[in-house]
Amino acid sequence: MSPQQTNLLAINVLGEFKLRYAGQIITTVTSTRQQALITYMALHTDAPQPRQHIAFQLWPDSSESQARHNLRKTLYQLRQTLPAIEQYLQIDSRTIRWYPAAPCTIDVVAFEQKLAQAATLAANPTVQQACVAEALDLYTGDLLPTCYEDWILPERERLRSLYHNGLVQASQLAESQQDLVSAIHCANQLLQLDPLHETTYARLMRLHMRNQDRAAALQTYQRCVLMLQQELGVQPSAALQKTHRELLRAEQLLSVQPAQVSGQQLVGRQAEWKQLNAAWQQAAQTHVQLCILSGEAGIGKTHLAEAMLAWATQQEFITATAHLFEAAASLVYSPIIDWLREPALQDALQQMDEIWLSQVARLLPDLLVDHPDLSTPTPTSDQWQRRQLFDALARVFRYGDRPKILLIDDLQWCDSE
Repeated sequence: MSPQQTNLLAINVLGEFKLRYAGQIITTVTSTRQQALITYMALHTDAPQPRQHIAFQLWPDSSESQARHNLRKTLYQLRQTLPAIEQYLQIDSRTIRWYPAAPCTIDVVAFEQKLAQAATLAANPTVQQACVAEALDLYTGDLLPTCYEDWILPERERLRSLYHNGLVQASQLAESQQDLVSAIHCANQLLQLDPLHETTYARLMRLHMRNQDRAAALQTYQRCVLMLQQELGVQPSAALQKTHRELLRAEQLLSVQPAQVSGQQLVGRQAEWKQLNAAWQQAAQTHVQLCILSGEAGIGKTHLAEAMLAWATQQEFITATAHLFEAAASLVYSPIIDWLREPALQDALQQMDEIWLSQVARLLPDLLVDHPDLSTPTPTSDQWQRRQLFDALARVFRYGDRPKILLIDDLQWCDSE
């Protein structure tokens, strides 16, 4: 053991109060006042602390003279129970401070230093993730949980907040490194820290979804519902309920397997049908999927696509079809216009805000007749106007919870737009 290690004092004030000196556990410092004094000084290692201020913080209900007497008595008792303390604390008639060069480790100091170091490592996420993990390992519990004095409550809450933010950062860093297991572990620790934090439930649900574990995501939502009902008597927010509905819809979609439609004999197209099936399963998970059926004319591409739409119709999904022709190749947005005229998409148009409906009217001028209050859109000469149009179209096709399959037949005749 090196000379420095022989007189090393290790102080733990996060979680259970612990002292080690020269590698040996110190069990003599059992007084709550002595522990509170050591903890107070552990939080103020950077500057001398006036004795009068320390006395007032630890004995706020006593007179000034009584508080100072109590501090003297506690210091005397501390010297008896931990004689080595004078190697670390510089005590005079006015102040108490840590000796700057004293061989001492304090968990709360190391915790804050590690978090501060991690903040400087943003350019290297892998190293930053490891640094944050080291900091979190140091936080073994709340600051001196046996103490209930007013002075410690703000510090306890501040450190708890740092730990909370560290867990959030650790989860985000793990997710960015595609380490979903670690990201989920950190999110679960966040829930242990604050079981009423709805944002954490939403984050954990999303992580489980990314990890292809919808059952765990649904269980997380049920935990949230139960906890909020038991503790606060409220329901989850509208946003979290929407996420839950999307999960249920994804479960339903994944349970539906595209099978052979009655009367449709896809002879020689079983492999392609399986590919469409796989694409459907992927769409149920990611919400958007593009499939292109290519090949020579007359080999059954349209027949295969129509079989898929027939199956979707049986499931009461929304389908829309655009048939293109060579003569229509110069018509801008022709297939989208055909989709928009489908009866199944009319509900979406009826529910749109006027600001977006006026954009759709660029492609469906009839809307200006049906809705005379709509402002007439100007020509899409600028990029931002085209972007507004595309945003409006996206709102139409994403409206509602029912799945949608949009088909363009003979894509080769589509306009360049």
